[in-house]
Amino acid sequence: QLESLVVKNIDNPMLGIQNLANEIAVSQRKLFKVLKDALDITPLEFIKKIRFQYAEQLIKLRKVGSLSDAAKAIGMTNVTNFKKQYERFVGKEPNLSK
Repeated sequence: QLESLVVKNIDNPMLGIQNLANEIAVSQRKLFKVLKDALDITPLEFIKKIRFQYAEQLIKLRKVGSLSDAAKAIGMTNVTNFKKQYERFVGKEPNLSK
């Protein structure tokens, strides 16, 4: 359920922990505990993980023409930050070359 909420709001830069907690009717603290217990990650890391998996698919399937487009597709505006975080979450640099 949480994953589908993130995907539904993937391009919303304002998507955050409070939004997720509200959507599933729990407190932020409860959401943190549930994700930490189940996946050993924080809610913010969970959101980023889903976003960067989505960005990775966009790049692999060549659905974006630039890194800027990929960043915007997941709600980010800073391409430099996008590249750094992409590498952190995906484990490699984003590559749009053919």
